[in-house]
Amino acid sequence: MKNLFRRLLICSCLSMAVFPGGEAYAGLVPEGPEILVNQSTGLGQIFPRAAAAADGRLVVAWVSRGGPTPNRRDLLLRRFDADGLPEGNEVPITFFSDASPSGKSYLGVDLADNIVIAFRVQQPFTPGIYSDIFYRKLLPDGSSTGISGVVSPDNETNFIGGLGVSQSGAFVVAWDSCCEGPIFELGAYSQFVSDQGAEEEGPIFHHNLSSGIPSVTATLGGEFLVAWLEHSPRGAGLNVVGQWLEEDGTEDGPPVEVALGGSYLDVLARSQPEGVGLLAWEEWEDGVVELRGRRLSREGLVLGSEFSLLEFPLAGQEFRFFFYDIAVFPNGEFVAVWTDQPGDGTPTTFWGRHFSQDGTALTSQISLSLPSFSHETRPSLAVGGPDKFWLVWENTDGRDGAENGIFAQRYRITREPLFSDGFESGDLLAWSASVP
Repeated sequence: MKNLFRRLLICSCLSMAVFPGGEAYAGLVPEGPEILVNQSTGLGQIFPRAAAAADGRLVVAWVSRGGPTPNRRDLLLRRFDADGLPEGNEVPITFFSDASPSGKSYLGVDLADNIVIAFRVQQPFTPGIYSDIFYRKLLPDGSSTGISGVVSPDNETNFIGGLGVSQSGAFVVAWDSCCEGPIFELGAYSQFVSDQGAEEEGPIFHHNLSSGIPSVTATLGGEFLVAWLEHSPRGAGLNVVGQWLEEDGTEDGPPVEVALGGSYLDVLARSQPEGVGLLAWEEWEDGVVELRGRRLSREGLVLGSEFSLLEFPLAGQEFRFFFYDIAVFPNGEFVAVWTDQPGDGTPTTFWGRHFSQDGTALTSQISLSLPSFSHETRPSLAVGGPDKFWLVWENTDGRDGAENGIFAQRYRITREPLFSDGFESGDLLAWSASVP
């Protein structure tokens, strides 16, 4: 009888998702209602970007077509409290008389709750297709601090890659110059801006000839990590490369190759506690996409092996329909979210997965799609408190009453203690059988 009881106990334990640390992880579940972010509708709201303050308050920026200013694009911003209630109306960030924001923006919030935003602006009335990378620093209510500037010279074609904002309020903007021009060469660039603004800008760093837009993140200690893709000097394929910057934006050590010679796209840099960098990238092979990651120490040492973020590689994807993002929690654990959008008209699935600090999967991949989902894309993540994160995305089939709209949903990580099976309540209801 005792052996039978042991077998029943073992079978019950094996049915749970038990991982290192003595806990069973139940999953990622929505918390609270889905939120419609935008108030303007017009021709559509696109390219959302999320960030959060230390207390979980959410800030979202996006590009509005036909919003406050007819016949052109505006960059809008709106804040929400930690429960998802709006803290006022959407605020226009840019009003250019002869130019419009074009494509993505990037957001960050410093320890004083000030907001930094970096964005690309198309230059009008100039030969060729030129664009500049602008930044602005805002007070918590979205009003200007007076700190703003442009980090890319005129007469170039530049694409924004990322923004890393330190707790002190200093930040680094990263971008790609895709074409050789009179000032820049083809490559990945970053520029440091102090917490006091444009008059104390640091040098622009040309990191290397690249093939892909760079990314940047700030650590809790105030350093920065820039990542980019570059052609492998040893033959075919691309390398994933990381470069540490000091608190003042100066380069610290040589670039470090994190992955070698692959069919890579869209590198992403994130920071973990104790100055560890987390790099992720897409890998495409014969129509199948994989999402991989690896860690980089503050001393420039590659930590451990590459790990997969997807439980199952995705087949039949087009790269223009695949998007992902990663949010890192204060304890170093992180959540990755990606789209499953074949492009054949079927509804999109958002998948999420929870990982330990070293990249060990703590859950299977879990669908984050809501019953309201239809055609959703461009997920953006922000940590919303202990074991909570915000997912912000773009809907493309008019759920906001017009065309594209911006939505948000808070999720939480559910953690169940090992053997959470009814014994703690003094009963055997969770068991299919018991033996005296």
